[in-house]
Amino acid sequence: MIGTVLKGRYKLVKNLKRGAFGRIYLAEIYEAAGEEPVVQQPAVKQLCIVRHFQPNLAEPSILKEARWRFETEVQRLEALENCPDVAHICDAFEDEEQFYTVEDYIEGHDLGEEIGEGRRWNDRQAINLLYDVLKILEYVHGYDIVHRNIKPSNLIRRRQDGGIAAIDFGSLKEIETLAIAAQGQVTTAAIGTPGYMSIEQLGGKPTASSDLYALGMTAIQALTGMSPRQLQRHPQTGLLMWRPLVEVDARLADILDRMVHTDLNERYQRAKDVLEDLKNLHRIGEVVDNRYQILRELGEGQLDRTWLAKDLQRTGQSYCILKQLKIDNHEAFPLWEARNLFDTEAQILHGLGTHDRIPQLLADFEANGQLYLVREYVEGESLQDKLMAGERFDEGQTIAFLKDILETLKFVHEQNTIHQDLKPSSAIVRGSDGKIALTDFGSVKQISTLTIEGGQLKSVGVVGTPGYMPKEQQVGNPRPNSDIYAVGAIAIHLLTGIHPTHLGRDPETGELSWRQHATVTEGLARILDKMVLSYFRDRYGSASEVLADLAQLDANRSDTPEKAIAPSPTPTDPPRDRQRPRNRSSGTGLAPSPKWMWGVAVAAAVALVAALVSLVVQMQQARSQMQQADGFVDRANELLAAEEPNAANEECYKALAVAADYARSWQCSGDAFYTLGRHELAAIAYKKALDLDPDTARLWGDRAKVLAELERPAEALVAYDRALQLDPTLLSARSGRGRALLALERYEEAIEQFQTVAEQEPNNLEAWERQAEALDALNRPEDARQAYEGALQAYASAIAREPDNPELWAAQGRILGQLDRLDEALDSVDRALELDPNAAPIWQKKGGLLVRLQRFYDARDAFDRALELDPNSAAAWYDLASLLSTGLLRYDSGVAAYNRAIELQPDFAAAWRDRGIAQTLLGRYQAALDSFDRALEIDPQDYKTWARRGVVFNELRRYDEAIESFDRAVELETDDAFVWVSRGIALESLERYEEALDSYERAIAIDPDYQLALDYRRSVRDLLGRY
Repeated sequence: MIGTVLKGRYKLVKNLKRGAFGRIYLAEIYEAAGEEPVVQQPAVKQLCIVRHFQPNLAEPSILKEARWRFETEVQRLEALENCPDVAHICDAFEDEEQFYTVEDYIEGHDLGEEIGEGRRWNDRQAINLLYDVLKILEYVHGYDIVHRNIKPSNLIRRRQDGGIAAIDFGSLKEIETLAIAAQGQVTTAAIGTPGYMSIEQLGGKPTASSDLYALGMTAIQALTGMSPRQLQRHPQTGLLMWRPLVEVDARLADILDRMVHTDLNERYQRAKDVLEDLKNLHRIGEVVDNRYQILRELGEGQLDRTWLAKDLQRTGQSYCILKQLKIDNHEAFPLWEARNLFDTEAQILHGLGTHDRIPQLLADFEANGQLYLVREYVEGESLQDKLMAGERFDEGQTIAFLKDILETLKFVHEQNTIHQDLKPSSAIVRGSDGKIALTDFGSVKQISTLTIEGGQLKSVGVVGTPGYMPKEQQVGNPRPNSDIYAVGAIAIHLLTGIHPTHLGRDPETGELSWRQHATVTEGLARILDKMVLSYFRDRYGSASEVLADLAQLDANRSDTPEKAIAPSPTPTDPPRDRQRPRNRSSGTGLAPSPKWMWGVAVAAAVALVAALVSLVVQMQQARSQMQQADGFVDRANELLAAEEPNAANEECYKALAVAADYARSWQCSGDAFYTLGRHELAAIAYKKALDLDPDTARLWGDRAKVLAELERPAEALVAYDRALQLDPTLLSARSGRGRALLALERYEEAIEQFQTVAEQEPNNLEAWERQAEALDALNRPEDARQAYEGALQAYASAIAREPDNPELWAAQGRILGQLDRLDEALDSVDRALELDPNAAPIWQKKGGLLVRLQRFYDARDAFDRALELDPNSAAAWYDLASLLSTGLLRYDSGVAAYNRAIELQPDFAAAWRDRGIAQTLLGRYQAALDSFDRALEIDPQDYKTWARRGVVFNELRRYDEAIESFDRAVELETDDAFVWVSRGIALESLERYEEALDSYERAIAIDPDYQLALDYRRSVRDLLGRY
């Protein structure tokens, strides 16, 4: 479909996604058939979204019904044209019994990029989301339209203003579900996404309340970082069990609980009712100073509160940032005094606004006893947004960031001003040019920390953000190079992806310990180290000094390229205790007291005794609660040992109900969730336990293990490091650290960890096998072979101790397979199956060995047996599909098996890719392209998919697109001769002979005996007259 022009007007340029119903494309708009796309600006094309719906054409009556429903629903949805926050339908048509809608293209990203596992929103963000979407639903429901598919990926964050727009209404999708029932009538299936669908919607009867349910689930997902299907309901009450997982305002939690109530009668019925209950939790919609209408809350700290607002008296760019300074105690600090200081600081900010990287201060005023600033709105994305999305900077990006921000900071310091609150959220990457704008200056916030005592102005707090503040700023003495520290800390955060407060400090020097989490050259590492030195006199004195060293770094690089240093291992020795001598008094220092003071003393003593009694009672209650919780936890552990994790989870829930501030209750919950495979919940539970008990090595190890399961190896590494600091003898943590390093491709360090484990436990199976894995990755085959031999000895010892353990025999077979001792491997796996003939994974393993032995029909029998035992194993279906396609050359059967694997695991990138290869061999090129595009949505770094996609374009003679795919493939992997030859074929077809010859030469350099490359090279040389 890509490249197709629909209705002579809409050229499909990108496949955006394929859901359960309908396809979605990005398209360019043509003015008329045969003309070029409409041009708004040079090189900028007008874009739209095309949705494609394909009804079941088996029955003529279905097509007739589909046509009627399509026309009816389009007319209904066109009624929403005046709502600015939905994607408007601008065209709808039928073409060859297929149905299409054309919608406005909304520039931005869907909330699926912001809401996901491990990413949790705060109350403010959730309330903003609720308000924006509820206003949309209030409008939509007013036209008797139900969205039916509210979820993160159908909510777009507009790039222009950060507001929310709703897309992908579900009603049109019904035409793809139309079918003829046994009685002859046309029926439809329920439309929506599991987890976000209420009971009545699952039954095919969605209401406005169903949309409120889906929005509530979306908000809870944003707050917890967990998808709705991961959350459980209480078996007795039916309430969703999410509140213990996060700290949230009880009023907001009550609203969300009512939104997601299973009983339709107990749930909110109208968006208006939810908005009414939310009123006391936000100021959205309020007009400040009769001019600035609050649109969305952006943040709240101890000293200020910030909103996106609209200037009602301004035309054109009416968006602005409104900031309120918090001055609550007017008795301690009179408003007139605050106002005088405020005016002075505002004048300074007005002066800074002359720099093009610092937003202008538009206004400052007092309203209702509060002080406000209004500044220019900068369209773009903060560095905090990038970090929240999981982005990490490489060395080049980090140096560019430093140069950019330090040039601006140099100007700020020349104005005798200190920023005082530099952090990722105060650095905005402008959408217009990618440059960084500095916002949120801290100097004016100082007013919120001031009070008057004894006639003297005194600060009772500090301005700044933990992690980005050096010591002198923490005690209230910021200097210009305090900002240098903050910039260095931001750069380290961008490089490592780890917040500075979580990095820890070197136990010897006391300086920030970060190098082990990033790969940088020594030159940049030294600069960053100096920027974040604790003592201000040792640190860079000015931005100019840092810029000079960065310039020297560039000069050195142009002379001699500097080698990047690999991250160094984190010290595991616990930090030394450093005790300071206490001040001691040489005497009592008490003068004789007059008699009248005895009464006061007696009263004080009585009060003290009462307080102590109250404290003792509280302690006894807490001890009683913990003892009660211990009983539930002990019972849960017994159930876990008996392999009854669901029952164990119930006991843990009881422990939390009794003692929610007890680490052991949360640890119990983490253990149960981990056993159930609900890793995100386990990570949250272990984090709660560590908040209450941060000095238990096992808890750090458990959290690290879960983070590793969630494929968050950098965070897992930090947790394993903390576990080893607390207990350097904890071998499970050292093995886990090795696994995290493997996942981060830090192979040398991983080998060191596993060697240490193997030295202390020579029969540790994992230590040998993981060593071999790392050595294989480093292309050290002989060393890897020795490690596999060590693993084999360890398995032999284990089998000698447990000769009837089928898993050990199967694992030994795997190691023998790695050593290419295939017959012995097969014998070992057969022994495992004698011991456990119903073990599906072992049958699957046997099938893999038989494939390597080219005993394809025996392999099929093994895979069939595996699937008979476990028909829901996506991996087994994939292995069977691979055998059918590449071994038995039965491509149709292979495609069917790939389809089953994908049905069971929709994000199975390799299955999508290999299905595309099979479809290519069947000549189904468009279907193959669709498969490859889906694979690349899941894993855009798989060079094999890019290469195979290029092959299909070659077959279709779309050589320019083929070259684009091959170029991407060779960017990712330079040593595949097949890709270079295929690229050469595309270039040769376009008569770009010199480039084609270069591609063939690259292929031959990789594989000098590659006959296809040699033949094509000879052909091109002949064409160029080079014999």
